[in-house]
Amino acid sequence: MVHASFAMVLLSVIVLFRVINDRAVIDKLFTIAGYTYGPLLGLYAFGLFTKWNVRGQMGTPGGIDITSHLYFLAAIPGFSSMDTSSDSNY
Repeated sequence: MVHASFAMVLLSVIVLFRVINDRAVIDKLFTIAGYTYGPLLGLYAFGLFTKWNVRGQMGTPGGIDITSHLYFLAAIPGFSSMDTSSDSNY
């Protein structure tokens, strides 16, 4: 039942994007996914390459704090490596 429900939700999202067919919406979704998966990959790399024991319960608030800071820093022109509005040629 859960599998069928998620299949219907996924199908609905696909149909919705087919109807909207706007590149800006898809780009915004990739931006949002970058903000969520970036810290997860960083946390995975931290655990993989270090032997530090992390104590306390600051994982979730710290992750939210870092993600929100990255979101607002990305709004600064020229800060993000994904910023295509600059005229510089790298």
